[in-house]
Amino acid sequence: MSDKNKKAPESQERALLVRNAIAVLKIDFPSKHDNRFREIIVERIKQEIKNLEPAQLTRLHEAACEADAKHSSVSELRTALRVRISNLYNLGKARKRAANT
Repeated sequence: MSDKNKKAPESQERALLVRNAIAVLKIDFPSKHDNRFREIIVERIKQEIKNLEPAQLTRLHEAACEADAKHSSVSELRTALRVRISNLYNLGKARKRAANT
């Protein structure tokens, strides 16, 4: 079995995790159970964040930005996603260049 085939189930699992996270972030008036599920999903996303593809990061960031900011888990997720996206695109160097102009 090739490495690509071994990674396919993990990749599919991460894709489903992202889809579930986006869905739960879209709930405008979450119940107590929705909030608990959201917290669990957010923690799992933060664990997997380094393994997510750029498109998945973007979709999650969009959903987190549209979600209710009153929940600390959503704010934490946005911060974690911004850090990962910044690192992915090496935005720290761009920020330093902009500060020097």
